[in-house]
Amino acid sequence: KDIIALGFDRNLTYIFRNTDAIQWLYPSILKIQKHLTFSQVAATLGLTRSDSVGKAAFPALQAAPAFCTSFPQKLFPTNNHQLSCLVPCAIDQDPFFRLARDLAPRLGSPKPVLLHTRFLPALQGPSTKASSSEGSSAIFLDDSPKEIKRKFNRLALSGGQDTAELQRTYGADLSRDMAYQYLRYFHPNDTWISTVGEMYAKGDLLTGEVKIFAIKYFNELLASFQQERKKVSDRDVAEFMALRSIG
Repeated sequence: KDIIALGFDRNLTYIFRNTDAIQWLYPSILKIQKHLTFSQVAATLGLTRSDSVGKAAFPALQAAPAFCTSFPQKLFPTNNHQLSCLVPCAIDQDPFFRLARDLAPRLGSPKPVLLHTRFLPALQGPSTKASSSEGSSAIFLDDSPKEIKRKFNRLALSGGQDTAELQRTYGADLSRDMAYQYLRYFHPNDTWISTVGEMYAKGDLLTGEVKIFAIKYFNELLASFQQERKKVSDRDVAEFMALRSIG
């Protein structure tokens, strides 16, 4: 429902679960496994002999959806199985799809194209990683306005100085300030973000003011998203996941 609420066109979108689509994916998985050696997987992922066989087998499952031939022809109105796959992913997923790109010529398929995204740091600082299993690590799609305010005010690491006087004298370290970084990640207006960053770094803005910007923006953003999500029904989900011609 989260994906649908973002505004994807149901006429152009097919959503699937690996467990439901395994009947189509499995032939491709077998072909990929046939061409992959344990040495390749171990070298790419840093596996050792003590790792489980699941780790060695998983790259084939991860790579299979990156090839059109893994899906029924019914999905493609022109029966075009030479479509390239664009894979938006964080850098930690890169090794799986590098293997897929290497294998593509032997499978007779176009190489998948990768679009790398940055890691979203946790609110606790730039060297930490946001995690869905840790509720205090990030702003989540179902957070209430009260929770968003609490997280930015109490949990978000500040790059500003300890006092207003010091802040106006020395300015903020933008790389450490999570309220600013979250705005930088998500706010669509790059010009505004650049202006805020310059003012904050010079000391023309205080930490509290930047946090107010972040709280206001994320409250508006998530209020809109949550409203759209309420409109998504189980029937909508079933339609997006139905096998049909798209495109």
